[in-house]
Amino acid sequence: MTNEVNAEPDSLTWQTWVFEEYKLLSEHYFHENQAFRDLFILYGTLNSGLLAFIGSTLFQHGSHIEKLLPVVGIFLCVSWVVTLVRQREWRDYINDRMIELEEYVQLNWPHEEFQPLDIAIKTQWHSRKSNWPFPFNYLYEAIQEIPASINMMLVPVVFLACWIFILVLNVRI
Repeated sequence: MTNEVNAEPDSLTWQTWVFEEYKLLSEHYFHENQAFRDLFILYGTLNSGLLAFIGSTLFQHGSHIEKLLPVVGIFLCVSWVVTLVRQREWRDYINDRMIELEEYVQLNWPHEEFQPLDIAIKTQWHSRKSNWPFPFNYLYEAIQEIPASINMMLVPVVFLACWIFILVLNVRI
């Protein structure tokens, strides 16, 4: 492939333009995956550490900090949810654009050539069958369609419920 990327936009072929946009989108998508995981680990560690501190012998019950730490935990969880939602929306936008590009390529690529770009459309993904025994294969296929980022959003909600429970009921761990 020649170095067409440095050319003027009018001189680019549609294949080069689509390929470069798709390449940038896919690189950014995978970067967002890593950022999503890193923030998940950071917030999960902060919440777990705070809960562990409250439950430890180092924590002195009856002090003013006993009400402050659950409030800090609630703010951490709200921030966590907002961050996860923002990242999920951005990843969905990138994924939708990748689907548009893949569909465009599928329609415009010569049919006798190899048809590339099947990351977002996932035509092969839906044809996969479960190797699990009978009742579990239906569960597997249902779970297969739920994005991991949706499942991961349940974790801050559980932590939030714990913090509210500790704050409102003054529960001692």
